[in-house]
Parts: sequence; C-alpha cells; structure tokens
Amino acid sequence: MSTKKCPYCNAIIPADAVFCPNCGAQLTAPQPQPTYQPPPQPTYAPQPPAPPAPAMPPVYPQQPIKEKSSAIAAILSFLIPGVGQIYVGKAKRGILILILGIVIAMFSMFLFFIPYLIYWLWNIYDAYSLANKYNEEYKRLGQPPW
Repeated sequence: MSTKKCPYCNAIIPADAVFCPNCGAQLTAPQPQPTYQPPPQPTYAPQPPAPPAPAMPPVYPQQPIKEKSSAIAAILSFLIPGVGQIYVGKAKRGILILILGIVIAMFSMFLFFIPYLIYWLWNIYDAYSLANKYNEEYKRLGQPPW
C-alpha cells in the first residue's frame, strides 16, 4: 500500500485517503482554478477610405469694382430731378427730391422761376457729389456703402 503525507499536519496517510485521519482535513485533489479569459473582441467591418480633402478652397476671381459715374448721375438729375440719386443707390432721397421738385415747380409757376432753378441746380450737384462719395466709400470698403 502506498502512502503520502498530509499537507496540513505532515502525518503519513494512505494514498487513497479522502480525509486525513490525524487532523480531519479534506485531501481531495484541489479543483483547478478557472483562468481568466478576456471576452472576444468584436470584429468591425473595415471602413471605406475617406475621400481626400481638398488642399485649398476654390479661389473665385474678384469682382471688379462697380463705380457709379458722377457724370451720368448729374445728367439723370438734369433730365429728371431725383433720378441721379436713385442711380447712385439713394432711392428714398431720390424719390423725396422728385416729389419736392414737383411741389416747388407748382409754386414757382405762380411766383417766380428762380426758386425752382436753384432747386434744380442743387439737385444736379447733389447727384454728382453723391456719386463721388459712393465711389470713394466703395474703394475704401470694397463693397457698396449703402
């Protein structure tokens, strides 16, 4: 008969013993400890390659500066008071000058022609100077000023 030692009390016991007769410890073979296995990693489908990004944004040609002609503004106001101001972009001002010109013309027919002539000449000068001011501001800002 073969023998072995008890791992707890070092007593000599039969090889087929399940319990130590000296200390009473259980002598069954130790259960294997489960080893940790990481969970399987999910597999992903490969992503399609991203389209290449453009190196630089597109460059568009710069629009030429659209200046207003002071001569055209003056001629339009010479023909019809207020139209030169509308041409330059001051529509409210042009309409007001047009209406005011009609009112002054009606009263000038009864009184004298001089007030309407002064108003008419001022209108031409105003359209001319507005066009010049528009062009200066457009060059300075790079966009229409009004």
